Amino acid sequence: MVFQPKRLLHPGETTQAYIPPEDATLSFTPYGMIGSWHSGIFHKFYTSHDVTKYKPALVSTRDDGRAAAVYFADYEAAKAAEAELHLLEKAADSEARHYIINGVLRYTAAVKDLLNIDQARFDRSPVVAHDIQIMGLRSQQRHHFHLYALPSAVAAAAEFVGLEVPRNNPLRKLLLKDIVLDEALAESMIGKTKAGKGEEGYWLNSELGQWRTELWAMLGESDPTKSLPTGSKDAKQATQAEALSYCLGIAGAGWKNPLWARMVQVPNVDIDATNKTTGKRYGIACIWQFFGDQTEAQRTVDSEKRATVDETVGTTTSSSDEPKIPPEWTEVPDEWRGVIAETLNKDASRSNQDIASELSVGTPYVALWRKHLGL
Repeated sequence: MVFQPKRLLHPGETTQAYIPPEDATLSFTPYGMIGSWHSGIFHKFYTSHDVTKYKPALVSTRDDGRAAAVYFADYEAAKAAEAELHLLEKAADSEARHYIINGVLRYTAAVKDLLNIDQARFDRSPVVAHDIQIMGLRSQQRHHFHLYALPSAVAAAAEFVGLEVPRNNPLRKLLLKDIVLDEALAESMIGKTKAGKGEEGYWLNSELGQWRTELWAMLGESDPTKSLPTGSKDAKQATQAEALSYCLGIAGAGWKNPLWARMVQVPNVDIDATNKTTGKRYGIACIWQFFGDQTEAQRTVDSEKRATVDETVGTTTSSSDEPKIPPEWTEVPDEWRGVIAETLNKDASRSNQDIASELSVGTPYVALWRKHLGL
């Protein structure tokens, strides 16, 4: 296919992902977080030791005192630091194991640069950050990057430059409120983790695998296992399709310049992807949409805000200046007025989304009633 983009993204100089070599129709847009996002490729491990002398690119500490995450831009530097720290561990414990170094694609955005969130409620950190593991195609964790983050960003980049992409994005299914995340769905969406080519449950035969295959084909690539742009050091994994190469150069890369984008946390369908303490399911960050600049991003936010309030909720009732009663409560309006007032008075710091979920109503209703009650 001839690559004729209508416009281009400008990430500046990019850093491509290192992907470990191998041994042999739903239609809706999730809100996500729209903002100015930075992207970086890092090599990460956890340690409790002081790593200052190794000059890592970033050290992310935890509030609970557990080992800090250490990020290196250069793999050899990460490996050298890990080897030296392992010797320190070995001196204290002869059975000490090596730290595991993982490649990660890290997205970060300053809270102040996110346009469609209530920034006052993000008081724990001035930055929102997401790490996506970059594993080989035979890894049991390959879906993080190869079935979620990479194809989602490829599709977003393709749409941005004016190319057609498949309409049946299976990731949308995982965002439905009534979806049951069980073993059967996991196998359907990402395949069986240990299944090889030609075996039942092979990852490329899954829903997300087929979506990736179709997306790659629409961008000129017949081999859906290609994961790097043309000219990459690992020629075996590099595509020669110009359109896909451009999109992979954005999607699986670290950027010198931040890009305006919509980031969506999609539930990790892996049956074991839950917090053992809270039971909460982990998500995988996916770029859903790119914007040319802040003005374009803000225009989208404003449009969605108007659509949510004006079309879904409406501004007032016909008989008073109070917001409309949610349809789930129209038969007991007085009860709704009492419940929403009591809930907001009890803990005004709770998010609108959290309260909406508890009361089984749309988030915009809570937002309007909070404003109406002055809470």
